[in-house]
Amino acid sequence: LMRLYRDKIDDNFRKNYEVNELFLDLLRSKGNVPLQLKRMSRHGILGAYIPSFSDIIGKMQYDLFHMYTVDVHTLEVIQNIFRFSNDSSEFDYLLSAKIKNGDIKIELLYLAALFHDIAKGRGGSHSELGAEDARVFCKTHGLSDQNIKLVSWLVMNHLLMSTISQKKDLSDPDVIRDFSIQTGGRSNLDYLYILTIADINGT
Repeated sequence: LMRLYRDKIDDNFRKNYEVNELFLDLLRSKGNVPLQLKRMSRHGILGAYIPSFSDIIGKMQYDLFHMYTVDVHTLEVIQNIFRFSNDSSEFDYLLSAKIKNGDIKIELLYLAALFHDIAKGRGGSHSELGAEDARVFCKTHGLSDQNIKLVSWLVMNHLLMSTISQKKDLSDPDVIRDFSIQTGGRSNLDYLYILTIADINGT
């Protein structure tokens, strides 16, 4: 039935308030969000609802890091965030608790993960293009200005922590100071840390 009616997903459907709220409710759900998004992707619903996602389906990444296509990698990152949100010996218990208590809004992490590589293959900076896609999507879905800014910032800077940790001298106070300035606060750092670890583990 989903495949039969997916052609009904048009601009009016994508801008429908009730549909937007249902999608956000899905992301906020305590259930297995990655499983539902994988099902939506498999049946062509996710690509129809987020047209830019359809552009990365089956797109290969020719580098030394990624073993998955962009769409599969994206869903793996979301899977990792879901796994990290539950108490796990592999992750920081404090951050897991912050997610469970709502201090870290998991739907914002899912949105950042959905859009972090969505502009790959378009030319130009995929981080900048993806950040703009995320901003428009979040605005359409009625997120607050603060949350829109955070998701867009996460997409724009999703490579920041991994780049610094792997290519910079972490014993250099200037490197740490510059990173702190770019991060802008503990809350941003928590979000970025989770997204970075999920991203690295999803390659």
